[in-house]
Amino acid sequence: MSDLKSTLKGHIDRFEGGVLQGWAAKVGDESPIEVAVYDDRGVFLGEGCANLYRKDLETGGINKGNHAFSFEINTLLMGVGRSIIIKCKQTELAIAKSRFEIANVEPSASVVIEN
Repeated sequence: MSDLKSTLKGHIDRFEGGVLQGWAAKVGDESPIEVAVYDDRGVFLGEGCANLYRKDLETGGINKGNHAFSFEINTLLMGVGRSIIIKCKQTELAIAKSRFEIANVEPSASVVIEN
């Protein structure tokens, strides 16, 4: 497990309008990583696949650069002052933690009640 943990790399670049962006990769493996997103209390916020191309990743030696992600997460469960953590969905090993705390969250889900 320690070998896998040392090859997992990633970063949370941005969170805006309910969309989380960043990258996650297993260095030396071109396979995309399924990413699970939690807050720092362990509340599950969503998941997505890190399989988008970014030239800066390729230039920086992160395989061929196909490891970026951009997907919506459930902001209804997020609390002010919480941090975001991304983990490898398959292993649950932490990949990255946000360097920021959630200041104010607009809900990104709605409910329609029909009678």
